[in-house]
Amino acid sequence: MGRCGLLMLQGLLLPVFIVITSVFVEIVCAGLLNPDTYLGLKEDLAKALRWEEDETADIVYVNATIWTGNPRQPWAEFMAVVHGQVSKIGNSSQIQVIIGTKTKVVDLGGRFVVPGFIDSHVHFISGGLMMRYVDLGGVHSCAQFTAKLRLAAQGTKNGHWILGSNWNNENWGGELPKASWIDSATVSHPVWVCRQDWHMCLANSVAMELANITQDTPEPQGGTIQKDIRGVPTGVFVDTAMSLVTRFVPKPSLEERRAALIAAGKLALARGVTSVVDFGRFSPGETAQQAWDDFNDVYMWAEATGTMCVRVSAFLPLETWPAVAALVKQRRSPVSHWLHVGGVKAFADGSLGSGSALFHEAYADDNTNYGLHVSDPDWLLEAVLEADNAGLQVAVHAIGDAANDQVLAMFDTVKSKNGHRDRRFRIEHAQHLSGGAPRHFGTSSVIASVQPYHLLDDAEYASRKLGEERALQSSYLFNSLLGNGTQLALGSDWPVSPLDPLRGIRAATRRTPNGWQSPWIPFEIISSEAALTGYTVGAAYASFMDTYVGSLSPGKYADFVVLSHEHVIESDAQSVLATYIGGLLVHNTSMVPSMKSSIKQGAKEALYWKAMVLRCVLGAIALAAAAQVCIYRPGNPVPITLQSLAVLALSVVLGSHLGMGAVLLYLLGGACGLPIFAGGSSGHHILLTEKSSGYLWGFLLAAWLAGHASGKDIMGLFWLSAASLTVLAVGGMRLAVIIGWRTAWQVGVAPFLLEALFKALLVKFGQVVYCYICGTSSQ
Repeated sequence: MGRCGLLMLQGLLLPVFIVITSVFVEIVCAGLLNPDTYLGLKEDLAKALRWEEDETADIVYVNATIWTGNPRQPWAEFMAVVHGQVSKIGNSSQIQVIIGTKTKVVDLGGRFVVPGFIDSHVHFISGGLMMRYVDLGGVHSCAQFTAKLRLAAQGTKNGHWILGSNWNNENWGGELPKASWIDSATVSHPVWVCRQDWHMCLANSVAMELANITQDTPEPQGGTIQKDIRGVPTGVFVDTAMSLVTRFVPKPSLEERRAALIAAGKLALARGVTSVVDFGRFSPGETAQQAWDDFNDVYMWAEATGTMCVRVSAFLPLETWPAVAALVKQRRSPVSHWLHVGGVKAFADGSLGSGSALFHEAYADDNTNYGLHVSDPDWLLEAVLEADNAGLQVAVHAIGDAANDQVLAMFDTVKSKNGHRDRRFRIEHAQHLSGGAPRHFGTSSVIASVQPYHLLDDAEYASRKLGEERALQSSYLFNSLLGNGTQLALGSDWPVSPLDPLRGIRAATRRTPNGWQSPWIPFEIISSEAALTGYTVGAAYASFMDTYVGSLSPGKYADFVVLSHEHVIESDAQSVLATYIGGLLVHNTSMVPSMKSSIKQGAKEALYWKAMVLRCVLGAIALAAAAQVCIYRPGNPVPITLQSLAVLALSVVLGSHLGMGAVLLYLLGGACGLPIFAGGSSGHHILLTEKSSGYLWGFLLAAWLAGHASGKDIMGLFWLSAASLTVLAVGGMRLAVIIGWRTAWQVGVAPFLLEALFKALLVKFGQVVYCYICGTSSQ
């Protein structure tokens, strides 16, 4: 290659390298006196260039002990959130890389953080409606039962229905209530009040008269009408027999149901619940249409209007499976990140407290009673086969040991006929199991959706209903299920039990009913982590929600709960301080600090020194690269004195943007053979003033014009000018577009054209060069 070609190559490549290096140095150095500026530029560049791994966070939660639910990274100290999802989670030393000027930093004060609780079994809108009903949960005698309904009647207009719930006959010795208890107190009102398990309700005589109930009324399949020794109905209706009365009970209005959803959502958030699996207003005796109306008129409305408070996976009645399959095909599931079409649910039996749970042996307190088939077994098998073949998830309510064994066998039949797929069959409740059932659950990969709080109630009367030995061997076998590889999903069955995961966790880890001194069946106690997993990871898996909630892992929604006491999840003192969905605060007890903008001082100081070191390194690289121009440039380069290098290096270290411009101007001038800066011997000094880094571009253009006017090596200078101006014009404008004009102005990219033009006018064809570095002029 000839000298001319070498000069052309040198004039093209070296200036390009120097300019690119200087741009990078200036971007880094922009953060020295104001780290927020640097971080904002880095954030904008990362987003513009789609560097996902470098994307800065919208919010960063720091100073926390985080149980993630992710076995690959079980514990963390900070969590970064981008667009409502976890972007990074880890130890404090990793925080700085994802903080930008727009990042909100929240100090959680060392609190214990867990993924948002997922309640695996609720009747959400029913619970919201029942918040307005007469609550009979605290009643412990016939007199209290009557008194509470008399008080309700006094505040209700004549002829209006009185609705109530939560009574438990075991609270007063086990005797079932009768219409005669309340008839005299409610002579002007029909009354319908349900037991806490919603498998048994009491009607007064007014309500039975409206429903045309007589001693000749036939019992429907799957239900019973309680009668006295004369054959007269007592007012108690069990399971499907409840439909004889419920069809006359006024239905809540659309406005009431929507208000109930919002009320239920607020209660859930206060308890740390961010997602629920809703089995709808559907129980034995209720019509399937109610559940569909709630889905279409309440949930779809709430999702469309942004009124959803928590994420919901909705299950619909099994008998409607064709409509559910068509809905999933049309709308797909999830409908949105708020609403998921979960699948279909059916009933195999009733409940222990109502005497309708199905057992292999008769009840100990009634040797003629084995429980009820709430659904016809043949119909149930056929419907599950069809729903499963349509790709729907199936959940079946089973409480007694016979019901659980029959459902497990049915699931095996369905799998053998329909083939292998990820179906995640669920049994809801699984309260009383035969000896081989826990192993059957594990080998068949059937999910046990259990409600620990129920055991606190059942412990009071299970031995009387089942016999001591049978109750101890079969009841709430959580640890046995886990030991056989069964996936547990924990929930409440609200409004049957409180919507409160912390109370559910205490029930599972202690199994000690109120007033008891020792746990019930202690060898079935599970660990705190297992219970917490059941309310988070396990619950998400059990409802096909595990791809976006359940653990605090990158890519999943930042749904989490801040608790009051570190690690001790089952403590009586443990409480929910704050609840977050998608990284946003949705419930606060005023004990959690609000978001703070920008960076903590300690982090800012750490960034300052990192940038200082990086600036020195990059400055040295730029100096060495530019020195190569002087070494290989033909002609007589300006001697680089030790003093001049020391002054230039000092200016770089001290953060002077003019110092960086001086380096490039000095060396480029030297490459052209121009004594633009002679070093310390002339008594010149560096102006250590923070100016717009746009001066850099002005210096470069001035150097080119001065060299061009000197007439030295026109060909080399031509390529130098072409390369420099191309990089400046194209690169600078492109950078300005990418990072936004506001940020560009901060780092001096946008105004460089005006600066350059100003300097070019001052040069006057190379006759005079005003050097802002030394404060003098030279020719």
